[in-house]
Amino acid sequence: MSPRITIGVLVLGAVLAVPAVLAKEAAVGMELDLEEDALQIEFSEPMRVLDNIELRDLVSSDTARRYVCVWQDDVELSCDIDGDPLPSATPVTITLAEGLQTAEGKRLPARMFKTETDRPRLSASIERWDGVRPRIVLESASMLDPGQAAQVLRLRSGNREWSNPTLRALPLTKYDWPKSRFALDLPDDIAAGADVELRIVPGLRTSEGPLPGDQDARLLRFLDREPFQLRSVSCEGPLRPVRREVRKGLLGSLSVHRETIALVISSGLGDVGRSGLVAAVPKTLVVREGSVECG
Repeated sequence: MSPRITIGVLVLGAVLAVPAVLAKEAAVGMELDLEEDALQIEFSEPMRVLDNIELRDLVSSDTARRYVCVWQDDVELSCDIDGDPLPSATPVTITLAEGLQTAEGKRLPARMFKTETDRPRLSASIERWDGVRPRIVLESASMLDPGQAAQVLRLRSGNREWSNPTLRALPLTKYDWPKSRFALDLPDDIAAGADVELRIVPGLRTSEGPLPGDQDARLLRFLDREPFQLRSVSCEGPLRPVRREVRKGLLGSLSVHRETIALVISSGLGDVGRSGLVAAVPKTLVVREGSVECG
């Protein structure tokens, strides 16, 4: 019976050895942050690292780019992407080769991650006021067609909505951002003094990649053709900033001795309006660009 006993012990030893190997390859949490020219991987526990050593074969992807990685600390791996920047709105498969170890000696198996570059987004701002109407400029880090961008924009005021507003392409700056700039022409039938909201809905498309934008948000809120008025006045104050709102044409007391006063007005002054402001304020106040200074 000795052979049978020996076989039984060997089989039992083999069964017990499998969980021990799996324990050494226990999964470690990882969080990826992919940009067009860089990748950061953050690990859920400290790793065994070699300072200032470039890792050129650890990370690869299906986008035919080389990833040159270095450890920032024992939980963050930072990789520069050689070659052209990754296009936006593009799915990317990242492969992390086996060979890494945690500080406790657990070996990490090869891992594959499905991720994507940033989907197209739009931001909006009021660049200036043309008379009583705002000049609205939209910008994006993605290459956009004005017609496609207009399809996801909505102007709302009360129970009315305007879709597909007219966008005009604007010249780009000499910097890499933004890649797209547009001026938005407001409809003529918005009521004077109306409270208007500019929104974006999902579906924005870019020529760089196939993934549509998922942005669903308010981009801007403004009063169109608002009658000119002073909204508030503020100054630094002796101890902390002081701000006073204008209520029904009245303004509370404000200590301004030898301090700059900031005026918030409903629309741009223009040359005529600025001249009128200079004539209206006390002679002890000196009007500068964008503020009023106590002299």
